[in-house]
Amino acid sequence: MKRWLVSLVLLLASHLFMAQSPLRMTFRAGMNFAQISGVGMQGFNKFGATGGIGVSWRFKPRFSFDPELTYSMKGARRNPQPDAGDYNSYTIETDYIELPAMFSWYIDKKDRFTLDFGATFGFLVRQHVTQNGGELTQGRGFQIFELGLALGAAYHINHNWAFLFRFQNSVIPIKPYPSGETAILPLWGIIRIGEVHSVIALSLQYAFRLQNLKPKSPKPLREKKVKERKVKSDVMDED
Repeated sequence: MKRWLVSLVLLLASHLFMAQSPLRMTFRAGMNFAQISGVGMQGFNKFGATGGIGVSWRFKPRFSFDPELTYSMKGARRNPQPDAGDYNSYTIETDYIELPAMFSWYIDKKDRFTLDFGATFGFLVRQHVTQNGGELTQGRGFQIFELGLALGAAYHINHNWAFLFRFQNSVIPIKPYPSGETAILPLWGIIRIGEVHSVIALSLQYAFRLQNLKPKSPKPLREKKVKERKVKSDVMDED
């Protein structure tokens, strides 16, 4: 069974690399602006880096599938408000290895603008919590796995460079509320059962076609001989 699955994956991979549809390698780097809703730490005040690699498969003239492997620094920050007599500060740092599975829709004929949508699957690899400058050694007990939805847009400067904007939000709690209580947001009427991440990401992307890496095939030997004979005959005619 395992051999059959490996053979199937290799067959699909070879089909993608040999397909006529453009297959591109992507590299992305940028900045996250993050918050954690549901715990009184709203506001995109936590800054962190994000970046990774991916593949873009243009399976339709107007659509592409863009899976990625990224490292994303999220969390939340609560700054003190001395004017209001509040001197408490709180910082949550949560780093994830993420697997975004995104689809892009090319909305214009020149392929300058895309709308992006998809799901993200994250694995927590680091968490660090500080309060008033001191580290909380007990941590926050966040979930190891995170599932989110992402929406975004991109401006493609040319075939290689692009600016990306992406908004991402958790769809399952990264940390449940104590005792399993729920909270209802009055503005939208959404029932929430725990804390969730919200992230705005701005990044720069570089892409290139993998087909360009194929070596050029040498010209047939017969064609070279025909050209040599033609050159010799031209020289004899001139004599």
